[in-house]
Amino acid sequence: NTKRKLAMIERRSRREAEYLAGEFARAASADRERILAAMEYESWMADSCAEALALDDSGEEDRF
Repeated sequence: NTKRKLAMIERRSRREAEYLAGEFARAASADRERILAAMEYESWMADSCAEALALDDSGEEDRF
């Protein structure tokens, strides 16, 4: 169940980062810093979830 939640969060965060990348390209310069910060957060969240799933699959840590 935890793996499923992590995978869902990863997918949602990647989609949001992609959406924000499009918004960044069209944004006024005053809004770009805020959008870039949100993109970085979503990318970090997706990468963190992917890393946790990989650790769980490799058997390195039995945290889940």
